[in-house]
Amino acid sequence: MIISDKREFLKLYENGKRDFTKDVYVELEGADLQEANLQGADLQEANFQGADLRQANLQEADLRGAKLQGANLQGAKLQKSKLKGVYLQGANLKSAKLQEVNLHEANLRGTYLQGANLKRCIDIEIANFGGAKYNNKTKFTDYFDPEKHGLIKENRSGSFESRSPNKLINNEEYIQTSLRLDLEGSSPKIKILQLREAVTQIKLSIGQRRGQAKFREKLLTAYDNCCAMTGCTVTAALEAAHIVPYQIEENYDVKNGLILRADIHTLFDLDLIRIYPEENPEKRKIELHTCLLNTSDYKNLNGNILRTPMKKDYLPEKHYLEWRHKNYKSLLGHLLIR
Repeated sequence: MIISDKREFLKLYENGKRDFTKDVYVELEGADLQEANLQGADLQEANFQGADLRQANLQEADLRGAKLQGANLQGAKLQKSKLKGVYLQGANLKSAKLQEVNLHEANLRGTYLQGANLKRCIDIEIANFGGAKYNNKTKFTDYFDPEKHGLIKENRSGSFESRSPNKLINNEEYIQTSLRLDLEGSSPKIKILQLREAVTQIKLSIGQRRGQAKFREKLLTAYDNCCAMTGCTVTAALEAAHIVPYQIEENYDVKNGLILRADIHTLFDLDLIRIYPEENPEKRKIELHTCLLNTSDYKNLNGNILRTPMKKDYLPEKHYLEWRHKNYKSLLGHLLIR
């Protein structure tokens, strides 16, 4: 049963229904749910993309895995709700009340958090905040460092502070193109919102992030605390890099990752360093863009073989490498500032 009518949805709730997961799928993309009372509702996997949920009461609601990309949740009450794995990219959470919320692996990239209250949140450091915006009125859990997690602070003038030196560009015509990925023989559609957010967040994240904590730890172990391209063993300088970007596919499999020195990670994200996707790991060569071939710092990497992890089980999957080699430049790379 698919519920796509907001009146039907709200009436069911008013009549005592709280579980919207059993034999029911809530599909309310773009719905007007201002000031709706949904306290305690089980809305796992529900689709509220682009919905207007301003001042809505979602206290103690179970929103695990729900899709709320681009939703307007300004002033919404979300205290003690379950947001584990929720998709909130680009959502407006200004002045939202998020105290004691479970944010385990929640995706809040590019959200607007000015004036929001995130005190005593559970697993806040495991959530993804890349490019999210906040100001002096935003309240965080005491030990949380927003800068470390890639958030951007709003100045009094209304402009934003960012340590990323990379300019953002706007290519709406390209973003509107219908694109597909080819992973493991399947071709899932990339929604326009996801692609736009992917392009923006890859650029915003350069120089700001260390990767998801658990993913990074796994990669550090797999590669014995050693950069897969340079051999650098300074752990503080090593970052978790995705082969297929996490903005495209939420995949934290070690086989979809590399541990890279920070500057190498940036060049990898800019498509200035590539990996030739051979089946044999001993033939996976590092390829440099021509602009790096005459640089003293990087020219010696060209043609080197990618280092292998300590166990074969952790080897990068060929199909991930093939996807990146074939698709990354055409989908994302040429939109990045060179």
